[in-house]
Order: sequence, then structure tokens, then C-alpha cells
Amino acid sequence: MYGLIHVALNEMIVNNYSQECWQEIVERSGVPSDSFMRMNSYDDSVTFALVGATSEVLGAPINSCLEAFGEFWMIDFAPQSYDSLLLSAGDDLLTFLENLDLLHDRISTTFVGFVPPSFGVQRLENGKAILNYTSARKGLVPFVQGLLKGMQKRFDVELIIEEVEMLDSDIGDKARFHVTLINH
Repeated sequence: MYGLIHVALNEMIVNNYSQECWQEIVERSGVPSDSFMRMNSYDDSVTFALVGATSEVLGAPINSCLEAFGEFWMIDFAPQSYDSLLLSAGDDLLTFLENLDLLHDRISTTFVGFVPPSFGVQRLENGKAILNYTSARKGLVPFVQGLLKGMQKRFDVELIIEEVEMLDSDIGDKARFHVTLINH
């Protein structure tokens, strides 16, 4: 993953806890101090070491930490750097989700070797939809749940995740989110 992710996690911890808390996370993770160059690519193990240490220091399950990070990413961090891209992806939640792959394509020109996840939306009746998520990485489904929480705030709607169905995958994760969207 890119150092940008590490920078965002740093910002979330410092904003919500303290600089000292972040320092303890970095020390526990064993992650080198040069792992925070935004545009540099790092092995996923570096990111997961930071998340694991975050879980230990905060005394919270890893999945809860990933979910909180996904929400922070969507509400606080991504708009700082990518607001014009986010705005161009759609002005309602389902359209935004339908355009995430295009948004990732546009970002991929910035990051060498960028391997984004893929999202697909199947709209159903009565505000129901199925979100298909595929990633070469394992373990980030809770992060996606956090992204969805952030999106509902961004678009001022209520999104109820009825079920998360994990699908067989040889590499990475495949999940199907059964959701209901309630417009406010």
C-alpha cells in the first residue's frame, strides 16, 4: 500500500487521541520511520503492522479499527486531497459507488503499480442494492464497511448493511454487501 494510507492513519490517531498515542503505535508496530512517504509503495505487511499495533494500543478489535479508519478516510482524509475527484464521482451514494472504479482509474495515473479494489453495484427495488467488492488484498472488508458509513454521512442518507456475504476467492477478498438505502 502507499504511504498515503500510513499518513492518513497517523492523522486519524493524532486527531482523535494524541501524538503520544501515535508514537506508541509506531514503536509497537516496528515500522521504520521512513514508511510515511505519501507516494511511496510499501509492502502490505507494513500497513497491517500499523493496524495491528493500533488495535493493541487502543484496546479495540482490528475490525473495529479498520472500520473507523474507513469512515475517517471518506469523511476527513480523502476530501483533503481528492475532493474534486470525489465530487466528480457522483452526487448520490449509489452513483458514487457505481463510479468508484472510474475514480480509481483516474487515481492510478498518480500511483505506480496501483492495484485498487473493484466495486460493482446492482440496484434492486425499494432502495435495496447489492454492492460487490473484490480486492487482491485480504482483510479489508471492515475498512469498506467504514467507507460505507462515511459515504452515508457524505450524502446525508441512511445505509443499512443487511448482510455481508463473503465469497470464495483464490487471492484477496470478495464480498457481497446487501444494503438498503433510505433517503432523508
